[in-house]
Amino acid sequence: MKTCDKCGAENPNKNKFCGTCGAVFDSEEVKTAATEPEEGKAEPMSGTPDPDRFVKPVNSPDSGSYSYDNKAYTPPVKDNADYGTVAVLSLILGIVGFFINPFYTVSIAGFILGVIGCVNSVNYKTLATFGMIVSITSFVMQVIVDLFCTLGFGIFC
Repeated sequence: MKTCDKCGAENPNKNKFCGTCGAVFDSEEVKTAATEPEEGKAEPMSGTPDPDRFVKPVNSPDSGSYSYDNKAYTPPVKDNADYGTVAVLSLILGIVGFFINPFYTVSIAGFILGVIGCVNSVNYKTLATFGMIVSITSFVMQVIVDLFCTLGFGIFC
């Protein structure tokens, strides 16, 4: 067993560094291993690690983005499940708007919910966009039916 000169901790003979404080053991083995690596083994790191390889914040500490080897990484965003409900309601109101649309309120409500889902959601953006499209389509169809009924050409009047 080796005894560390800095902290006095007991370490196995094969250790090159103290397991408690991290101090380097001064011995011929360590110096030889650091200068001449054995065949088939990778050369050990020497000196201070490159600070550019450490994980560090990008832009600001609150940005949520981190960099490793100068490549930006943003962790996956966890979406609020309520926005999934908003997106589904947008789609449902858009479909219902084709059949029941008093004063265009159902289509408008579906469109507004679709906008809320698109702006605030990441995972449900496609569903919310589809709900907006269906709501706009039901609104336009209701306007066309109302015009035809007003002009006397409607088959639904």
